[in-house]
Amino acid sequence: MFASSLEELIARDQISGRIKLYAHAVDRRKWDLLDHVFHDDGRWRMSAFDGPWREARDTVARIFEQALAMTFHQVSNISISLNGAEAFAETYCVGYHRVRADAPPGGLFGGTGEDYDLIAALRYIDRFELRASGWGITSRTGISEWRSYQPVSEGAALASAPDRGQWGDADRSAVLFGGRGMPDPLSSGA
Repeated sequence: MFASSLEELIARDQISGRIKLYAHAVDRRKWDLLDHVFHDDGRWRMSAFDGPWREARDTVARIFEQALAMTFHQVSNISISLNGAEAFAETYCVGYHRVRADAPPGGLFGGTGEDYDLIAALRYIDRFELRASGWGITSRTGISEWRSYQPVSEGAALASAPDRGQWGDADRSAVLFGGRGMPDPLSSGA
C-alpha cells in the first residue's frame, strides 16, 4: 500500500517542487519563474479568469502591482495522484495579501483608503504532464474556501525591521535562483 518506486518518488518531489515554486514566484514577483511551473499550453482558472496561463500571469501581475504591498502564500497538504506521464494534485493554500490604501476601488483587492489584510484559504486542483521539459501544469483551477478582511496591525518592531522581504533579485532568496552570483538550479534541470 505504501510502497513506491524511485521513479514515483522523484515524480512526486518534482511536482510538489513546482507547486512550491509557484508560491515563491508570485510572492517575490519573479513572474519568469512560472515558465518552470506551467507548460506553454497550460490554462489557469481563478475567480473570473479562465484562459492561457501567461494571460492569467499578466493579469495577476497587473493587479498585484496596482493593489498589493505584499503577499505571502503558504502551501500545505499536497496530494498527488500519478498515472504514468499524467498526474493530478490538490494543494491547500493560505494567501496573505496586504492591500494598499490607494488600491483602485472594486474587485477582490479594492482600496478603502486604509491598508488592510485579506487572508484567503484556497485549494489548487492541478493537472500535470511529464514532457521533455519535465513536469508542468497543463491546467490549474483555484477553488476559494474562505476569506477574512482585517485591519493592519503590524507593530512598530516589524515596521522598522531592516530585513524585510523584497521583490525580484533584491530578496535574499535570489541566491536560490541564479541571483547574486549563484548558478541557476532550474537551468541545469535540477
